[in-house]
Amino acid sequence: MKLILHYLKRYKWLVCLNVISVFGFALVELGIPTFVSDMIDNGVQNQDEAYLFQMGIRIAIISIIGVCGTILLGYCSAKISTSVTRDIRQDVFNKVQSFSHSEMNELGVASLITRTNNDAFQIMMFLNIILKTALLTPVMIAVSFTLTITTSLKLSLIIISTIPIIIIGVVVVGKISSPISERQQGSLDSINRIFRENLTGIRVIRSFNNNEYETKRFDEENVNFMNQSKRLFKLMSSTEPVFFLLMNLSALLIYFTASHLIDAGALPIGKLVAFMEYLFHAMFSVLLFCMVFMMYPRANVSAKRIMKVLEMESSIHHGESKKEEEKKRSIVFEHVDFAYPDGEEAVLKDISFEAKEGETVAFIGSTGSGKSTLIQLIPRFYDVSSGRVLVNGVDVRDMNFNELR
Repeated sequence: MKLILHYLKRYKWLVCLNVISVFGFALVELGIPTFVSDMIDNGVQNQDEAYLFQMGIRIAIISIIGVCGTILLGYCSAKISTSVTRDIRQDVFNKVQSFSHSEMNELGVASLITRTNNDAFQIMMFLNIILKTALLTPVMIAVSFTLTITTSLKLSLIIISTIPIIIIGVVVVGKISSPISERQQGSLDSINRIFRENLTGIRVIRSFNNNEYETKRFDEENVNFMNQSKRLFKLMSSTEPVFFLLMNLSALLIYFTASHLIDAGALPIGKLVAFMEYLFHAMFSVLLFCMVFMMYPRANVSAKRIMKVLEMESSIHHGESKKEEEKKRSIVFEHVDFAYPDGEEAVLKDISFEAKEGETVAFIGSTGSGKSTLIQLIPRFYDVSSGRVLVNGVDVRDMNFNELR
């Protein structure tokens, strides 16, 4: 995801520290089963208390290091994810400040609010998980499977046979969930838009007794959002029981096979304990990978929606800064025509007038005659289709926004 990578570059040192803590955590988690196996085979069976005490101290020291690594990993991931989300929201806010009314109308105020809040939050949650598992999961899977194979090749074949089933299931779920996530976010946009319309127009709604109509309209969209969310959550929650079923069946086959190996003297008990610990770490890492993969479609949809805002070019650009002439204090329209970007006909045609300093000018007309549109041409919320608008003798298209507004 280009969006996330772009912002991660600002926090290189924290990312490096995060990587170090990940490798430290993996080393500790996979090192403890080896010590436990050694304690059982060499300490418990030989009843060597001194050896058990010595190994116990080592395990305690490694456990403390692991706790410190976990705390550091949590701090780095939280710091980076929240900082990136803050930067994204700030950049979206700054970008929106440069939009004309055309871009605002194209995206919609409700959608912009959703993209700034909800979509940024989705990215934060995904990034937090990624920083904890993106490196940890591959390392844990690779090392755990390597250790299980070196411990017992026969038992390892049981685990390896379940991996393709899990991967296929995760890919299928990811493909199905992506369009559902997109529809869910779109439905949330609609809920915010309807809610905002009702808040801003509540007096008109009550005046015309349209409360029931607006309530019905909101309920329909709210139910639509609920249905999309239910489909998404059902789809994601269905993978976890299947995963644990496969894991338990694998464990059952492993214990059955291991019992024969132990009876034959081909597998020490300590090795079996270590093998099951490696199995737990390997399968748990696969589960984390599945969670990340299932979260990706939703985060990807949110990232695309935010990128659309950040990459959108305003149809109105800053003019060159020009000093105002003190003698000319006026607003002049010279043969101004204006049509909305998607409009077929001009809203304003051949408008010419001058409003001098100290004068009061009134625009009189029926609703929809273009009074508000005419005013919005002065601060360049829209640009004229033809003609000129002059403020203090300077064309507004040649003025910097900071001077004009």
